[in-house]
Amino acid sequence: MRRATGLDLRYLNALQKANRDAVGFFGTAALFKYVSRGQVWLQLENDEPCGYLLFNDTPGARIRRVRPGTATIYQVCIQTDARRLANATSLVEALATEARRHGFDWLDCCVTDTIAANDFWPSVGFAVVGRRRGGRSRGRVLNHYERELRHDPREPRLVYPDRESV
Repeated sequence: MRRATGLDLRYLNALQKANRDAVGFFGTAALFKYVSRGQVWLQLENDEPCGYLLFNDTPGARIRRVRPGTATIYQVCIQTDARRLANATSLVEALATEARRHGFDWLDCCVTDTIAANDFWPSVGFAVVGRRRGGRSRGRVLNHYERELRHDPREPRLVYPDRESV
């Protein structure tokens, strides 16, 4: 795994376009902004990129309201021939480790409810905490997932009598 650079933009654009229905689309200028901030990580197979993770860990830069101390995952995309080999899991776990190390308490993401990725997120410790309407053009519903970073995701969540467990 490594951070993406400006030289990777062609690869990122191509993989994103090939998977547009699943991951949405960021234009080249937006991708460059995240790359220049170090917020795009590439997963490697045989020293070649096979996918990426795009996230935002800049406090106060969220479009929607999230709880304080949250880093947001915008896209995880793995090439078809490299799927089901723990590549996406590796990227998410690396981000969880780094986010925890930098004082974040939560990871979150929104995923359209019609794609297979909804099976992936619970497998890496995320839980659905809400649903909302997506963009107007496609009329999709988005599942809002969160993962608490203050505990090992393989351990059961603590249930507090005064609040609902998610």
